[in-house]
Amino acid sequence: MAEELYTVVAFDPGGITGWALFGVYDRAMRNPHRKILNNIAWWKAGEFTGPENSQVDEMIELVQAWDNAHIVMEDFVLRKFSTDKEMLSPVRMYARFDYGMHLYEDKRKIILQPGQLAMETITDARLEALGRLGLYNATKGQPHARDSVRHALTWLRRAKNLIALKEATKIDP
Repeated sequence: MAEELYTVVAFDPGGITGWALFGVYDRAMRNPHRKILNNIAWWKAGEFTGPENSQVDEMIELVQAWDNAHIVMEDFVLRKFSTDKEMLSPVRMYARFDYGMHLYEDKRKIILQPGQLAMETITDARLEALGRLGLYNATKGQPHARDSVRHALTWLRRAKNLIALKEATKIDP
């Protein structure tokens, strides 16, 4: 029997939407002595382009193909005033995606994660240092794909901590 995987799909939505999909051995998510990065079974990343509705269709198709995946999306925070319509593209993308999930009756929670958290947690230097995994080189020329990789890895780290906390607080009757 194959070992179970903890799966996550992460999105960096906008004019170009980055996506990343990771499968990590579940034992690494539940064992504090096992490192996530040493237990990645597979990963893939890329970018969706085109009209926003088409990108959202691709996002929904991806999460439906991985119906057990945790869904992470960069949260949008307006940091500067601008009248550029593209500025709010991530907000529109999230709303469309959330509604699409509703239409397909997909009850999974969309985990919103601050962009700054992912950028600080998984820096370019850190991605480059993980050369054996190819995370940096495989996303060269695809900055949105690289940002979605950051979000996936940041969530995996956070999820592992949440799982440990949940296990530690179980009360045995």
